[in-house]
Order: sequence, then C-alpha cells, then structure tokens
Amino acid sequence: MKLTDTERRELEAEREFLLRSLADLDDERDAGNVDVDTYAVLHADYTARAAAAVRRLAGHDVAVAVRAERPPGSRRLLTVALLGALVAAITLVVVVSVAPRRPGQSLTGNDASGTTATTVDLDAEYERLQAAVDADADDFAARMDLGLFLFQQREYAGATEHLANATRLRPDDVEAQSFYGWAAWQLVQLAPEGDGRDQLVDIAIEHLAEAVRLAPDDLTANTFYGVVLFRGAN
Repeated sequence: MKLTDTERRELEAEREFLLRSLADLDDERDAGNVDVDTYAVLHADYTARAAAAVRRLAGHDVAVAVRAERPPGSRRLLTVALLGALVAAITLVVVVSVAPRRPGQSLTGNDASGTTATTVDLDAEYERLQAAVDADADDFAARMDLGLFLFQQREYAGATEHLANATRLRPDDVEAQSFYGWAAWQLVQLAPEGDGRDQLVDIAIEHLAEAVRLAPDDLTANTFYGVVLFRGAN
C-alpha cells in the first residue's frame, strides 16, 4: 500500500526519533547508567520499531513482530564469536576493497592526506546528499550516493531505505542489489530473535541472490551472499 505524504513524514520522524534513542541508549550504557538487562530489552525494542519503520518507508508494508531476549549464555557466545572471527577473516579483504568511499577519504573516516575528517565535514556531506534526494526522490544516483554514505557511517537503517529505493528505480544494478542486501544484513545484527529479524534475513538473501544472478562472477555479490547464507540461513 502506497504511503500518503503525511504517513511518510510520520514514519520518517519515528525513524529519526528511534535512531536518536538508540544513540542515547548507547551513551547511557557507556556511562554506566543502564544495566545490561535493561539495555538489552530497550535496544531490542527500539531496533525492532526502527526496522519496521524502515521497511514501510522502503515499500515493504509488512508487520514486524519481535520479542526481546536476554543475551545468550557464555557457551553460545563463544561459538558465535569463533564463527564470527572465521567469517570476518574470510570477508575482511573484500569488504575493505569494495566498501564505498567519499573522495579523499579512507574507510577509517580519515582524509587520505592524513587529516582527520571532522564532524562538520560529515554533516555538510550528509546535508548535500540529502538535498539531492529531496530535490528528486526518483534520482537513482542520488539515492545510491546517500545510501552508500549512510552505509559507510554505519547508519544502516537509513542506508537500507535509500538503497531499497535504488533497487526499485534500477532493479538490474548489481551494486544497488548487493549493498541493499548487505545493509539489511547489518540490521539483522542489531535485531533480536523473532519474525522481524527473520524478515530482514529474507530481504538480505533475496537481494544478494538477485545480485549474483545479475553478475555471477561479481566478487562482492558472491562474498556477501555467501556470508549471509552461512550466518543467516545456516
């Protein structure tokens, strides 16, 4: 179902509020003001609601039902950590080589000349890219630029919205399909177990499979797809 302008504005406001709430929650945890259990419950709730808003904004009008869970036991954590280390070792070179960069900036957020990029620079770049999308919501290049910028800044909820729209505008673009699927997978890492998380895994697999279908020899698409199949679908 197509969103009205009012519904879209309300969802965008809700998404921004929840993302700010997640950032504030992290700050409270780091300051020692929130215990582990409370943090887990609140983080799960905020993330699930943000994911639901992102999905609706991206055109996936599906209810997201999730349940907050306590962190898994130490034995499971150790197993997950070992598997994660293995996958990270396999994918590090590819992810570093294909992750989007802004001109003159390295993946660490530092200027290639050795001068650290400032918050003001990032804010200005975000405003420029957002203005391009606001000027033409159906501009594929603008959607990709903003989506990849947010992806690099690890703002995965916002990235998925714009990359989803990029795949809508140009479904045969391998990069759009690859990074939409990979950004959705990053959201999976934040989501608790439940139907909402499973839907995000399905989205990641669907779009990475399409990227591989479009370009069977594409290294990025194949690596992302393999990681998600291994970790998301066992």
